[in-house]
Amino acid sequence: MKDFPSPDDFIALFRNFEKQQIKVYALPNEVVQAKYACQLLTPNESTTGLVLADESLLPVVLASLPEGVTKVNITMGYSVKYSATYTFIRQLFKLIQQLRFVQNDTWIPRSSWMELLYHPFLMEYKELRQQIDYLLDKKSTYQLYLSLNKSSLFKSDSPIEQRLYSFLKNSDRLNYINHLLELLRFFEMEWIQKEILSINQELELQVVRKLFNALSKFYELLQSNEIEINDNRLLWRLIHQIIQRQKIDLYGEPLEGLQIMGLMESRLIDFDKVLVLSLNESVIPGDKFMPTFILHSLRSFFGMPIPERREAIDAYHFYRLLQRSQQSFLFYSQFIGADEVDKSSYVRQLLYNPDIQVQEVFIHDKITKSDRVEPIIIDKKTIGEDWQKLINEFNGMLLSHAALVSYIQCPLKYYFERVKHLTDAKLFPDDEIEAKMGDFFHEAIKKLFKNYDIIEPQHLDDIKKNISTVVDNLISNNFDLTWMQVLLMKEQLKSWLYKFIDIEKAEISHFPAKIIVLEQELNTKIKISEKKLLLFGRADLIIERDDAIYIIDFKTGLEKDVSFDKIEDLFKQNAKLVYAFQLAFYGYLYRVNRKSEKPLYLENIYIKKYDTPFKKILSKLELKQDDKGKTKTSYEQLNFDENIVAEFETCLKDKINELLDENIPFTQTTDNKNCEYCNFNLICKKN
Repeated sequence: MKDFPSPDDFIALFRNFEKQQIKVYALPNEVVQAKYACQLLTPNESTTGLVLADESLLPVVLASLPEGVTKVNITMGYSVKYSATYTFIRQLFKLIQQLRFVQNDTWIPRSSWMELLYHPFLMEYKELRQQIDYLLDKKSTYQLYLSLNKSSLFKSDSPIEQRLYSFLKNSDRLNYINHLLELLRFFEMEWIQKEILSINQELELQVVRKLFNALSKFYELLQSNEIEINDNRLLWRLIHQIIQRQKIDLYGEPLEGLQIMGLMESRLIDFDKVLVLSLNESVIPGDKFMPTFILHSLRSFFGMPIPERREAIDAYHFYRLLQRSQQSFLFYSQFIGADEVDKSSYVRQLLYNPDIQVQEVFIHDKITKSDRVEPIIIDKKTIGEDWQKLINEFNGMLLSHAALVSYIQCPLKYYFERVKHLTDAKLFPDDEIEAKMGDFFHEAIKKLFKNYDIIEPQHLDDIKKNISTVVDNLISNNFDLTWMQVLLMKEQLKSWLYKFIDIEKAEISHFPAKIIVLEQELNTKIKISEKKLLLFGRADLIIERDDAIYIIDFKTGLEKDVSFDKIEDLFKQNAKLVYAFQLAFYGYLYRVNRKSEKPLYLENIYIKKYDTPFKKILSKLELKQDDKGKTKTSYEQLNFDENIVAEFETCLKDKINELLDENIPFTQTTDNKNCEYCNFNLICKKN
């Protein structure tokens, strides 16, 4: 101090904490925290410091700065892993890992390609935005994979598309890095040519240059040492490790403009106004773990760095920064991600110090969940053209069992699906996989049985031998699956088929039997209010035995009731009877068109729990007298004869007339079980 005395104009502020204004803001999350802090800034902030305890908030802060703040100087280290460039490379390699190379063609997964096109780096190109418009069109939604050679999407020769397609056509791992470097160089040249760059774009430009240099060294290392990488996942792990270690050192002019910096960079700098973000316990002091083989006690005794010393350094910088300012605004989040977090212990010390006046302000979301949800009622008279179009199309219209089930169980769901044509949101990925398994099982049964008109018990052994080949060919040609899904689905499907055949080889069996229908459509015409409708459904298997005819529907999901009291019950809102209605509908379609004196029984086979044939046959409540003459009720297997057909048709016509009646609105279901896996639950909010 004697050799280096303080300047004559230096003012020592030893008790400034007691005089200054300190406000602590508690906000819902980090993004809201950054945006709210930026609202407190004014155009003239030459003596203001914005300190980020968490450097990952830098892009959010830069994007949230008021328009009047034109001069900004950033002085801090910024990790590349928080940049948009990193997310672009990550999405690119995710796409690469899902590519399929078949017969000199590259098949691109539609969903991952769309995800990449939505990236900010690519959204500014008109050609790529046109691809998004095409892929969002309903006519293209069935395309799970896109052919790079055949699809009209990939015929453009714009510079950005040429570089992307050359990346996708390549199958050499070393060339992937080379193509990636070309893409980064292309983005750099595009941005340099712009007259004005936003602060975020200037930041991304530095990130691109940093990564270009790092990946160039990696590419040269692999080339010079002739190192081969034969797995895309390994290549991504290596590139990911390189990116994780990269940091950009941002330097600015400390004499003018708003100063944005990290906590360490704020040392020895005084501000009249200071804003400190991310003051959460998990961030500052945070976890100061030091990977070391030296015991803590030995490090402490010999004066080596220990976690407590690192915490003390952070505490010194924090309190020193506040001690010399006139206004201090401190911010912390109540949630980081999905986890509830606490304020920093440094903030608590300020709040509990009686000599310091600190005001704590809680900022909450204005959007709250209402306990009351109004029921949705759609008046058919008010929906105008959509309803009139549906009525006009009804004459000669196809009406499937799925459409009827949708209306019976929830008229509002029918409105969303069939009137407004809202697409499936696929909110439940597990259900999608389950549906694929069902499709594969039905297709496998079709392929295994297609060469037989009559199946005798001795034929089952031959069918069993073909299971492995049929399943391998069926699933291996599906491009919408990962290799792990292919492996698991093959084993699961083979297990179900072997189980089915083994049970049918027992004494009680559906066979011998004649195959009447195998994965074939059933249909019939019906006249409703002078309109002719074509009712249709697809039966999995119809067989004729000596004793009766059986319509069999295979199910790979959970079991539901196949027993009911009256035919009218099938047309009421009851989620448990959905499969029972489906069986009865197939029975109606079959019996109307084909006359036979043999009884007709309708059976569900739940393959997961299948152990005995003829166990889940559609049954109806009947009155019976026992040996003592007493009347009892029991569920008896239903022979779908002409009397049942007539009764079913009467209820069916009543339900369709209800659908066409404009005085009966579309309403929500009364059975909450229908809401459990409904894709429109977020719109309806009934359950």
